[in-house]
Amino acid sequence: VLELKEKVAAAGVAAGAVGGGGPAGGESEVMAALLALGYSTGEARQASRDALSDASVGAGLEDRVKAALRTLVRG
Repeated sequence: VLELKEKVAAAGVAAGAVGGGGPAGGESEVMAALLALGYSTGEARQASRDALSDASVGAGLEDRVKAALRTLVRG
């Protein structure tokens, strides 16, 4: 769990440097975290879009990544 948290944090920092904020920036942060965890680009893109479209998901990167992971588990 700690290793995953470090990977997600590192991916979020990398995406934050590239991404710029806003909705597209939020999607790129979530995508970067999922890519760092080994998901394909297509899986990461769809899961991040699904997570960002859910109004009940918190604004933090951790909340958005968790929501994206939940969508991937549901398949």
